[in-house]
Amino acid sequence: MGRGEENHKVTLLLQYFTFGFICAIYRIPLDKTTVLTYMSIEEIIRFRCGDGTLYPINPSVSSDPIIRGLYVSADIHDHLIGQESLEVPWGLARSIMDTFVSGKLISVARGRNNRKHTFMGHLDPQTDGMWTMKPSKPSPGIRIFGQFAKRDLFIALDWEDRLYLEDYNSRLWKRAIRNCKQKWATLFNPYTPVTEDNSHAYLSNIILV
Repeated sequence: MGRGEENHKVTLLLQYFTFGFICAIYRIPLDKTTVLTYMSIEEIIRFRCGDGTLYPINPSVSSDPIIRGLYVSADIHDHLIGQESLEVPWGLARSIMDTFVSGKLISVARGRNNRKHTFMGHLDPQTDGMWTMKPSKPSPGIRIFGQFAKRDLFIALDWEDRLYLEDYNSRLWKRAIRNCKQKWATLFNPYTPVTEDNSHAYLSNIILV
């Protein structure tokens, strides 16, 4: 464990015990749900990083800036750093994530518009706030599902082989979206993701394709 990670865990513990002391004074029932309810969304994200549920993604090149925030589930993280990282879809996923966090231009496909050769997709209906990262090589690649906690802060929670998902009206595609929403609710209740029709409300420096 690095010193930065160790300090982060100590900070989380201090926050937890401080909150526990306040709850004891005011006789507020103390459980994990109560703790998370009184945290900001950023504090919940840090809490989830502390318990190993989420992992932050930093640029592969340490000198690159961090302009946007990106966190991934433990399963996605394992694929990014494990043997799968040597396979083309996951290597491309890591490249897309580097582009995202460093604030570079992101190409976005909206709904069912031309989805080829874009980094991300803003899925129908746009007001649901569901997005994918689209490592599409070798075709059709994989899809990484997630939602935005706020503008330029993306939480990637699930993934599937694109071939497995079939077409956009398929039961499997709808189930993948539903699973991602359920994971968000489990991790971040009572906070909801960004739900806007305008793709620019989620993400800076984008081009709509």
